[in-house]
Amino acid sequence: MVALSWVRRYWAISGSAAAAAAWVAVAIAQLVLSGSSIHCYELGAAAAAVLAAWALYRFVASIRRDRLVADTPLVKIRSAAQGYVKVFGRARPFGDRATTAPLSSRACVWWSYSVEERVREAGQEKGWHVIDSASSVEPFVLADADSECLVGPVNAEITPTAHDVWYGNTVRPSGPLPPRAGVALM
Repeated sequence: MVALSWVRRYWAISGSAAAAAAWVAVAIAQLVLSGSSIHCYELGAAAAAVLAAWALYRFVASIRRDRLVADTPLVKIRSAAQGYVKVFGRARPFGDRATTAPLSSRACVWWSYSVEERVREAGQEKGWHVIDSASSVEPFVLADADSECLVGPVNAEITPTAHDVWYGNTVRPSGPLPPRAGVALM
Protein backbone atom coordinates (compact mmCIF):
# COMPACT_ATOMS: atom_id res chain seq x y z
CA MET A 1 0.00 0.00 0.00
CA VAL A 2 3.01 2.30 0.46
CA ALA A 3 3.83 2.32 -3.27
CA LEU A 4 0.21 2.99 -4.18
CA SER A 5 -0.04 6.03 -1.87
CA TRP A 6 3.25 7.42 -3.28
CA VAL A 7 1.94 7.10 -6.84
CA ARG A 8 -1.38 8.72 -5.88
CA ARG A 9 0.50 11.63 -4.29
CA TYR A 10 2.73 12.00 -7.38
CA TRP A 11 -0.32 11.92 -9.67
CA ALA A 12 -2.08 14.59 -7.60
CA ILE A 13 0.98 16.82 -7.83
CA SER A 14 1.84 16.32 -11.51
CA GLY A 15 -1.57 15.53 -13.00
CA SER A 16 0.10 13.80 -15.94
CA ALA A 17 -1.23 10.90 -17.97
CA ALA A 18 2.02 9.00 -17.36
CA ALA A 19 1.45 9.19 -13.62
CA ALA A 20 -2.12 7.96 -14.15
CA ALA A 21 -0.80 5.01 -16.14
CA ALA A 22 1.75 4.26 -13.42
CA TRP A 23 -0.97 4.46 -10.77
CA VAL A 24 -3.18 1.99 -12.66
CA ALA A 25 -0.23 -0.38 -13.27
CA VAL A 26 0.76 -0.36 -9.58
CA ALA A 27 -2.86 -0.88 -8.52
CA ILE A 28 -3.23 -3.87 -10.85
CA ALA A 29 0.08 -5.33 -9.68
CA GLN A 30 -0.95 -5.01 -6.03
CA LEU A 31 -4.30 -6.68 -6.72
CA VAL A 32 -2.65 -9.54 -8.59
CA LEU A 33 0.04 -10.05 -5.93
CA SER A 34 -2.48 -9.92 -3.08
CA GLY A 35 -4.30 -12.93 -4.50
CA SER A 36 -7.46 -11.06 -5.37
CA SER A 37 -9.71 -12.72 -7.93
CA ILE A 38 -9.28 -10.44 -10.95
CA HIS A 39 -10.90 -11.48 -14.17
CA CYS A 40 -9.46 -10.88 -17.63
CA TYR A 41 -12.10 -8.31 -18.49
CA GLU A 42 -11.10 -6.20 -15.47
CA LEU A 43 -7.47 -6.18 -16.60
CA GLY A 44 -8.59 -5.38 -20.14
CA ALA A 45 -10.76 -2.54 -18.91
CA ALA A 46 -7.88 -1.12 -16.88
CA ALA A 47 -5.53 -1.37 -19.87
CA ALA A 48 -8.14 0.31 -22.10
CA ALA A 49 -8.56 3.10 -19.53
CA VAL A 50 -4.81 3.69 -19.44
CA LEU A 51 -4.66 3.74 -23.24
CA ALA A 52 -7.63 6.12 -23.43
CA ALA A 53 -6.04 8.47 -20.87
CA TRP A 54 -2.77 8.47 -22.81
CA ALA A 55 -4.57 9.10 -26.12
CA LEU A 56 -6.60 11.93 -24.59
CA TYR A 57 -3.43 13.51 -23.18
CA ARG A 58 -1.66 13.32 -26.57
CA PHE A 59 -4.76 14.71 -28.35
CA VAL A 60 -5.04 17.69 -26.01
CA ALA A 61 -1.30 18.35 -26.31
CA SER A 62 -1.49 18.32 -30.12
CA ILE A 63 -4.55 20.60 -30.13
CA ARG A 64 -2.74 23.01 -27.80
CA ARG A 65 0.31 23.03 -30.10
CA ASP A 66 -1.82 23.51 -33.22
CA ARG A 67 -3.68 26.43 -31.60
CA LEU A 68 -0.37 27.98 -30.58
CA VAL A 69 0.87 27.77 -34.17
CA ALA A 70 -2.43 29.10 -35.55
CA ASP A 71 -2.43 31.99 -33.07
CA THR A 72 1.19 32.90 -33.79
CA PRO A 73 1.24 35.74 -36.32
CA LEU A 74 3.50 35.65 -39.34
CA VAL A 75 6.24 38.25 -38.78
CA LYS A 76 9.01 39.75 -40.85
CA ILE A 77 12.45 38.46 -40.00
CA ARG A 78 13.62 41.96 -39.08
CA SER A 79 11.00 42.28 -36.33
CA ALA A 80 11.07 38.67 -35.07
CA ALA A 81 11.61 38.34 -31.32
CA GLN A 82 13.56 35.54 -29.71
CA GLY A 83 11.51 32.48 -28.90
CA TYR A 84 8.72 30.84 -30.86
CA VAL A 85 8.02 32.85 -34.03
CA LYS A 86 6.55 32.08 -37.44
CA VAL A 87 8.51 33.43 -40.41
CA PHE A 88 8.25 32.87 -44.15
CA GLY A 89 10.92 33.38 -46.75
CA ARG A 90 13.20 31.97 -49.37
CA ALA A 91 15.86 29.54 -48.16
CA ARG A 92 19.45 29.39 -49.35
CA PRO A 93 22.45 27.44 -48.12
CA PHE A 94 24.68 28.84 -45.41
CA GLY A 95 28.12 28.96 -46.96
CA ASP A 96 29.12 28.24 -50.51
CA ARG A 97 27.44 24.88 -51.16
CA ALA A 98 24.11 23.27 -50.48
CA THR A 99 23.66 19.98 -48.68
CA THR A 100 22.61 16.89 -50.63
CA ALA A 101 19.49 14.93 -49.74
CA PRO A 102 20.51 11.31 -49.01
CA LEU A 103 17.68 9.55 -50.85
CA SER A 104 17.23 11.76 -53.90
CA SER A 105 20.79 13.15 -54.22
CA ARG A 106 19.29 16.58 -54.91
CA ALA A 107 20.92 19.79 -53.71
CA CYS A 108 18.80 21.35 -50.96
CA VAL A 109 19.04 23.41 -47.79
CA TRP A 110 17.11 21.03 -45.51
CA TRP A 111 15.90 17.43 -45.76
CA SER A 112 14.04 14.93 -43.67
CA TYR A 113 13.12 11.36 -44.52
CA SER A 114 11.47 8.29 -43.11
CA VAL A 115 11.89 4.85 -44.69
CA GLU A 116 9.00 2.60 -43.73
CA GLU A 117 8.13 -1.00 -44.48
CA ARG A 118 4.61 -2.38 -44.83
CA VAL A 119 3.97 -5.01 -42.18
CA ARG A 120 1.65 -7.89 -43.00
CA GLU A 121 0.63 -10.72 -40.78
CA ALA A 122 -1.40 -13.71 -41.93
CA GLY A 123 -2.20 -11.96 -45.22
CA GLN A 124 -3.64 -8.89 -43.51
CA GLU A 125 -1.99 -5.49 -43.44
CA LYS A 126 -0.97 -4.48 -39.91
CA GLY A 127 0.47 -1.04 -40.76
CA TRP A 128 3.90 0.45 -41.37
CA HIS A 129 7.18 -0.03 -39.50
CA VAL A 130 9.90 2.65 -39.58
CA ILE A 131 13.21 1.20 -40.78
CA ASP A 132 15.23 4.42 -40.89
CA SER A 133 14.63 8.13 -40.44
CA ALA A 134 16.78 11.24 -40.22
CA SER A 135 16.79 15.02 -40.68
CA SER A 136 19.54 17.39 -41.66
CA VAL A 137 21.21 19.48 -38.98
CA GLU A 138 23.15 21.95 -41.15
CA PRO A 139 22.05 25.56 -40.68
CA PHE A 140 20.62 27.52 -43.60
CA VAL A 141 19.70 31.11 -44.33
CA LEU A 142 16.08 32.22 -44.58
CA ALA A 143 15.52 35.57 -46.31
CA ASP A 144 12.42 37.68 -46.81
CA ALA A 145 12.10 41.01 -48.64
CA ASP A 146 13.78 43.03 -45.88
CA SER A 147 16.34 40.87 -44.09
CA GLU A 148 17.64 37.36 -43.47
CA CYS A 149 18.36 35.06 -40.55
CA LEU A 150 20.32 31.91 -39.86
CA VAL A 151 18.10 28.92 -39.06
CA GLY A 152 19.41 26.04 -36.98
CA PRO A 153 16.97 23.24 -37.90
CA VAL A 154 17.62 20.98 -34.90
CA ASN A 155 14.67 22.22 -32.81
CA ALA A 156 12.94 24.24 -35.52
CA GLU A 157 9.56 23.23 -36.87
CA ILE A 158 10.01 23.41 -40.62
CA THR A 159 7.09 23.19 -43.03
CA PRO A 160 8.47 22.33 -46.49
CA THR A 161 6.62 23.15 -49.68
CA ALA A 162 7.65 19.86 -51.29
CA HIS A 163 6.94 16.34 -50.03
CA ASP A 164 8.01 13.35 -52.14
CA VAL A 165 6.71 9.83 -51.52
CA TRP A 166 8.25 6.74 -53.12
CA TYR A 167 6.90 3.18 -53.14
CA GLY A 168 8.99 0.26 -54.34
CA ASN A 169 10.50 -3.15 -53.66
CA THR A 170 13.88 -1.82 -52.50
CA VAL A 171 14.69 0.07 -49.33
CA ARG A 172 15.96 3.15 -51.18
CA PRO A 173 14.79 4.73 -54.47
CA SER A 174 16.95 4.25 -57.54
CA GLY A 175 16.91 5.42 -61.14
CA PRO A 176 16.49 8.87 -62.67
CA LEU A 177 14.79 11.54 -60.61
CA PRO A 178 12.22 14.04 -61.90
CA PRO A 179 13.45 17.65 -62.15
CA ARG A 180 12.55 19.93 -59.25
CA ALA A 181 12.14 23.69 -59.00
CA GLY A 182 13.39 25.73 -56.03
CA VAL A 183 11.81 25.15 -52.66
CA ALA A 184 10.78 27.84 -50.18
CA LEU A 185 10.56 26.91 -46.50
CA MET A 186 8.43 28.27 -43.72
